[in-house]
Amino acid sequence: MQPTTTKQRKVLRQDRGVTINSRLTAMFGGLLFVLLGIEGLTIVLIHKDLYLHIFFGMLLIPPILFKLGTTVYKAFKYYVNSPGYKRKGPPPTILRLLGPVVIILTVLLMATGIALLVAPDSMRANLLFFHRAAFVLWFGAMTIHVLAHLKETFEVNIAEWTKSAFKPLPGSTFRKGLVLFSVVAGMPLAIWIGSKTNSWLHWFYGIGFHK
Repeated sequence: MQPTTTKQRKVLRQDRGVTINSRLTAMFGGLLFVLLGIEGLTIVLIHKDLYLHIFFGMLLIPPILFKLGTTVYKAFKYYVNSPGYKRKGPPPTILRLLGPVVIILTVLLMATGIALLVAPDSMRANLLFFHRAAFVLWFGAMTIHVLAHLKETFEVNIAEWTKSAFKPLPGSTFRKGLVLFSVVAGMPLAIWIGSKTNSWLHWFYGIGFHK
């Protein structure tokens, strides 16, 4: 039955906004699941081809920023008592507590990774230690996060990319375009950074490899 009153239409718009945000979050989550899986494989090959690790690491930055954006926006709307988000309710307590930890560790992991590429040699040993430590902590927190959202992420991505589940939701083309744009946006950064890493590669294979 279609809403017949102004109040009902307002509620519908609010709830639709919440659903759109949730789907975008899940779509970027699905993309990151793939890209992080590839980045994980490059760790196995890191001593043979570090460039691949750097390239895919830089490629991750725009999707991570988009994912953080939708997540922080959702939390902000909930805590300012936005009606749609209050009706949706918060995630389970453990995920509410884990969320800030995942965000902080993700930022720390990416920041130390970028710093490693541009810092002077005298700082790189310490930065490499912090990057590795951040990865260990991040991996543990992210494993819990991924497992908690795996079913929803899978279902939403199947629905959005194949339209084989869920009720249709306006804006699917825009959402898919935004996800693809985040990958394209990371390409110039990945290529540019990759071309500037000769000194880092020399340090890593010459010194850092043994630390």
